[in-house]
Amino acid sequence: MCLFGSGGSTNNFMEEEYQRQLAEEEARQGRVTEGKANIDAAFSGYGDDFYDARAADYMAYAQPQIEDQYETAMKQLRQALSRSGQLVGSEAIEREMDLKKKYDDAQAQAAIKGQSFADATKTNLANIQSNLLTQNASLADPTLI
Repeated sequence: MCLFGSGGSTNNFMEEEYQRQLAEEEARQGRVTEGKANIDAAFSGYGDDFYDARAADYMAYAQPQIEDQYETAMKQLRQALSRSGQLVGSEAIEREMDLKKKYDDAQAQAAIKGQSFADATKTNLANIQSNLLTQNASLADPTLI
């Protein structure tokens, strides 16, 4: 009896095992590809327009508050200037210009904060998508779990 003879049945077994493993790998890759396509489709609506809208939404929220504060401050400034008899003149102009600068600064800060919210949303969604893609690859191959 020869243990390492012609091996007809051994070669047949190895070929079958190779084909089985090949089919399993192709099926796994198909699951990964399908899962990735589903995840990408779910996140396809989150483009630049979406993030620009988040920043614009924040500005729409902040702008009325900035306007109200500016109008209140301008009213208080004019009342103070009127009481002191300086409603007209260089002091009034300087103080109104200073208030206008503060108004412009508040708008710029709101725009920066709005962009910061948009960037944070973009980062969070990218992290979620990355985690889902990692889970997809892991779940498609139960042996990795």
